Amino acid sequence: MSPRSISGSCAPAGQDGFMVSFATSPMNTLMEVAVRYDLAESTCPALRIGDLVGADALIDLPLGYGTSSGGAELRALVAAGAGVDPGQVLLTVGAIEGMFLLAQDRCRPGDAVLLASPCFPPARSVPEGLEARVDVVALRFDDGYRLPLDAVADALTPQTRLVSLASPQNPSGVRLTEEELRGVLAAVDERAPEAVVLVDETYRESTYGNTPVPASAACQRRAKVDPLLPIES
Repeated sequence: MSPRSISGSCAPAGQDGFMVSFATSPMNTLMEVAVRYDLAESTCPALRIGDLVGADALIDLPLGYGTSSGGAELRALVAAGAGVDPGQVLLTVGAIEGMFLLAQDRCRPGDAVLLASPCFPPARSVPEGLEARVDVVALRFDDGYRLPLDAVADALTPQTRLVSLASPQNPSGVRLTEEELRGVLAAVDERAPEAVVLVDETYRESTYGNTPVPASAACQRRAKVDPLLPIES
């Protein structure tokens, strides 16, 4: 992430100085309506604290303010799983906050964001709310939902500041291959040198049977400047 400061306002000012608004997510509004059986839910049933730890484990847990980057112990655990240094980990309240902070840091009104679709709705609504132009590259069923590298490269411009991808992609479950990720990074280097690549890895550890969990996209790090930022939930 660039050294530019990130505003602490929950509603950043738009191009004309007025506070911008973010489009309502159709997916989130569905959650406000109680249904008996939700056959469309893509996540598992909610866990309870007792499913994770015993009651005694919480007795001495302090409920004070933490650091802005998150607890050191948890950051170290996340870093170990992603193959990065703990100093490169920022803990956020879910993936959506991480997406918001990154988009707010990278995008100004009129900047471009490249997005592979279908996607997590906030991946589109957040940059649009910040008045960035969203260029969409469609993933097709007939192509096995594989990322079309030529279309990605053609959509990149010097105004592109953020490239937003997911691996595995929801709802298809298709993962980026190492070759595809390297191809994206090479195209960004050539055509959009000011952009960073965001890889949403919320479902990275979802595998079939005994299939090993694949390495994080963070393992594609390069020396010097690294434009790759994975998000995990």
